[in-house]
Amino acid sequence: MKFTKMHGTGNDFIVFAFQNLTNQTDGFFKKLSNRKTGIGCDQILAIDKSEKADFKISIWNSDGSTAQTCGNGLRALAKYVFDEKLISQNVVTFETPANINKATINLDSSNNVQSISVEMGKVILLPELIPFADKKNDVIKNFGINILDKILYITSLSVGNPHCVVFVEDFNDFDKYAPELEKSSFFPEKTNVEFVKVINSYTLHARVWERGAGETLSCGSGASAIAYASKLNEYTGDDTDVHMPGGILNININNNNIKLTGGATTVFNGEINKSWLQETKI
Repeated sequence: MKFTKMHGTGNDFIVFAFQNLTNQTDGFFKKLSNRKTGIGCDQILAIDKSEKADFKISIWNSDGSTAQTCGNGLRALAKYVFDEKLISQNVVTFETPANINKATINLDSSNNVQSISVEMGKVILLPELIPFADKKNDVIKNFGINILDKILYITSLSVGNPHCVVFVEDFNDFDKYAPELEKSSFFPEKTNVEFVKVINSYTLHARVWERGAGETLSCGSGASAIAYASKLNEYTGDDTDVHMPGGILNININNNNIKLTGGATTVFNGEINKSWLQETKI
């Protein structure tokens, strides 16, 4: 099985092109994701033919669970199909379990990929569609949740997958509370968690705990959710830079539509040894 290792601002992926992975078990994806005995990644991405868009995308987290969308992954895949000459233009559409996303590949003067802008789609605020268990409010904004020994005030929304955004003064409690928020009973399908510090009216710093993957250096859908939640709380406006440990992502909001812009990097190409698949255990 041939693969490509890529990352988008430190959020790393194993990419498979036109290879059917739907019959693989959770153990297969866990083996691939293992950073000591496997290739190592946050998510596995499979690209295939689509009847609705240029390509169809399937996404698995490092624990073997599936994901509906991945903003950093879509940028990486846009670079992949451009570099591999699978498209003849600098615009490509992807069908994900959540949406049809358009990516625009921004080129430099030498026709190399400089950055990629992905249209993430409309933000979902209705609790039943996030999904969020409490249906009393139309918008989950500054909603108090009792986690362990503390009440955390969250803003929750979906950009194809659920997000729980917490605005904080510092990140000291991130490791303690983020894993607990992911599996809170308020989120029947679990949730991604973002702790966010407001720097100024156009700059946010954040740490991200991804559902099914744990803390990652960056998250594209997370940055999108962060920027929208920040605007909802009147901290920032329509154009925001979200600083994460892996780098900076720019988010532009036009009504309820979000455009995510950032870089993508190809690390290496490889081929999986069949004996490794048979012999390696988690």
